[in-house]
Amino acid sequence: MDIYTQTVKLVLIMIILCLYLYLPSMILSRQLVNLGELPLLLHISICLALTIISVTNFALLLLALEGFSLILYILTTMDRTLGGIIAAVKYFSFGTLGSVFLFWGAVHFYALVPSLSYNIMYFLLDYSNTYNSIPLGGSLSFASNLMLLGLLVKLGAAPLHQWVPDVYAGSHMLITAYFATAVKFLIFMIFCRLAYHCNIGSTVEIFASLSLIIGSILTLRQLEIKRFLAYSSITHVGFLLIGDLSASFIYILTYICSSLLFFSILLSARQCGHELVYISDLRFVKQGGL
Repeated sequence: MDIYTQTVKLVLIMIILCLYLYLPSMILSRQLVNLGELPLLLHISICLALTIISVTNFALLLLALEGFSLILYILTTMDRTLGGIIAAVKYFSFGTLGSVFLFWGAVHFYALVPSLSYNIMYFLLDYSNTYNSIPLGGSLSFASNLMLLGLLVKLGAAPLHQWVPDVYAGSHMLITAYFATAVKFLIFMIFCRLAYHCNIGSTVEIFASLSLIIGSILTLRQLEIKRFLAYSSITHVGFLLIGDLSASFIYILTYICSSLLFFSILLSARQCGHELVYISDLRFVKQGGL
């Protein structure tokens, strides 16, 4: 319970409240199944997200994060179309890959120090960086890099970004907005909490550069709105990774506000009862045709 966790929780709750305004719009989609379960799934995911922010132990973090991921997989398949099923399969595959790296790093750290506490790992990392303890620092760096790699997979950083466009495109617009705002903010805050004590400059620079290059190039080739937003989010991940902690926090808050505004337009503007699909459909918004 500190200012960091309370601020992150407040931002998450504000995002959820903004998205709740458009929850009735999901009823208009005829392809959704088990619609009555949607509020329950969202509430469980919110509780798990708040738990993830509050824990101070890697074991509890992994358990809560896996439960949170399982809810996201189910939310992806709420739109029971071929695109939704493919999106869920890809999301599950890459989510499992990220979990493997997270568990591998946690097990390696536990084998080195019989503890999974955040504070102990932070203390050992600061100690190894201060006194240049190569054996201890190398083992801790390996464990922390594995966990950060798992978080980068879940964050959608290039070149581990292949799941992002399909998940964005295959999910309902409201679920896509949830992924692009609340989920991304949560994963990045976990990443910052761990990366703040780690010496991972070169690793982050590689992922940041690839995210900026790949995301920027592929964004220009997209015709669908959701895929455009997906590759654009990859580019934003690159910008988040190159800044320091305070700059990145301000950037992601600005990104979330702009994303919520844009998704509010997409959720409010519907063409013949269906959500907008292509970027060219946005011209009707300007002409007042929706």
